[in-house]
Amino acid sequence: MSEPVAGRLPAPTRVFALQAMFDGMDARQAGAPLGACPYSASKGRLQEWGQYWWVRGWWRPRAGA
Repeated sequence: MSEPVAGRLPAPTRVFALQAMFDGMDARQAGAPLGACPYSASKGRLQEWGQYWWVRGWWRPRAGA
């Protein structure tokens, strides 16, 4: 796996990482399961990602999705 050029992630990845950080804090405060995808239809973001979990740095399909 190659390192990002100059230590920078592609722009969309940076945005997703920042948004996931803030959404993750909101989700934990609301009692959502840790690791649940922060992007949900209720927040109007990338609805298709709502069927995925964040697991060890990768988006994984949720069971039964």
